[in-house]
Amino acid sequence: MLPKSRKLKGRDVFSFIYRTGKRIFSDYLTVYLGISQNNSKFACVISKKAGKKAITRNKLRRRSYSVISRYLSDLKEKRNVILVFKKGAAELSYSELEKKILEIFKKANLFK
Repeated sequence: MLPKSRKLKGRDVFSFIYRTGKRIFSDYLTVYLGISQNNSKFACVISKKAGKKAITRNKLRRRSYSVISRYLSDLKEKRNVILVFKKGAAELSYSELEKKILEIFKKANLFK
């Protein structure tokens, strides 16, 4: 599980990253990147288009935080990362989701 101190919070921060951050696109998710003063922080945004039921959205969120926490030591510091999941992402298995997240992190040059 991702520590609470590593989770991105606040409407102001989200809107700032959405407006000024770098965007990287993939089949099932979009990543918004911003610069942070402290440690890297992460957030997952899952709309009802990605999963109709709250159970599936929460499952996707928990799985993605699990993948992030697993590779946290390999990621660059001082980054704010927002993962926005697209339609169809809820049907991915854990291994497929992990592969997609790592793929887009490599594309975004987030690894050390």
